[in-house]
Amino acid sequence: MEAEIKYLNVTEKHFLNHLNFLQSMNQIETNKPASLYFTTESEDDGKFHSYIILAVYNNLIQASTCLKTPFLVSSTYTRDIDKEAWLAYHKWISENTSFFQNLLNGLEDAGFNELKVLEPAYHSMMNIIYDLKLKTKQQKDLQKDQIQLIYRY
Repeated sequence: MEAEIKYLNVTEKHFLNHLNFLQSMNQIETNKPASLYFTTESEDDGKFHSYIILAVYNNLIQASTCLKTPFLVSSTYTRDIDKEAWLAYHKWISENTSFFQNLLNGLEDAGFNELKVLEPAYHSMMNIIYDLKLKTKQQKDLQKDQIQLIYRY
């Protein structure tokens, strides 16, 4: 069963509670992920937004953060369309590193161990990628679990 919670304005702890709930209800399967969405700001304040998408395969989690603007959500969005949006996005990234660190700390507190944060690698002007490796106490049969935070606009 796939569970989806869209655009919740919640804290990292609130997100982790949702994740624990889904796990306890056996709604997270390896072949069909549960997707959890939450925004960092309210939906209708007219500001630029970023949000986090977490696709959960048992205890393997892939997390992506994406820019969301009130006027455009498009895979063809490029820096040339709105340079102000590009600058606002990078300002958001630089000012919110503690938000992601808090999320990682919360995951660690929730039972994830061997959490390692690698330095960001700049693969292009379009993507800034963090690779995070983790292993859970409950899922010892998995050799490697990964979290990936992807900043994309």
